[in-house]
Amino acid sequence: MSYYQKHIFLCNNIKANERKCCGQACSNEMRLYLKNKLKELNLLGQGKVRVSAAGCMGRCTDGPALVIYPQGLWYTYHSEQDLDDILNTSILADEVVDRLLI
Repeated sequence: MSYYQKHIFLCNNIKANERKCCGQACSNEMRLYLKNKLKELNLLGQGKVRVSAAGCMGRCTDGPALVIYPQGLWYTYHSEQDLDDILNTSILADEVVDRLLI
């Protein structure tokens, strides 16, 4: 059994020489928002879900980017509503949010 049921990585990297990086799109604040939502639902921790910050994941032009493992689903997001849709659909219902897929 895996330590976490799902592990979500949100890129919050900022590269000095890039025109667009996930960290420039408030990705750290969005990570904290998602983490707090999961905490409210008692879904954080061993056997549940983990939310982690990540360095560059190489999806700069498609970002801000997040990936959910073990499913390997890559998403972009631009609002708290997008993260709510990912939470309710991909994390809770194991389905795909097609409009946000990278």
